[in-house]
Amino acid sequence: MNVTSDSLTICTSYEEVFLGCDVYIEHNPDKWRDGFVWSVYKNGEEVDSDLEFGLNDAITAARNIVTSDKVCTANII
Repeated sequence: MNVTSDSLTICTSYEEVFLGCDVYIEHNPDKWRDGFVWSVYKNGEEVDSDLEFGLNDAITAARNIVTSDKVCTANII
């Protein structure tokens, strides 16, 4: 998926279910640092989160956590 940062300015957040994990991305609320905050959840618990400067970078970083972390890939049928 290729999403431009302009497309996120229209909506308030980006959400997807990726390999059984919930991925949430939103604009960084800190107006001085800009960028996008991403979070990955499994069964309602946060697995990891961080800040990236670009939306595509945030999506990639979140998906990398999902594919590398056994917490998220376990129990996938």
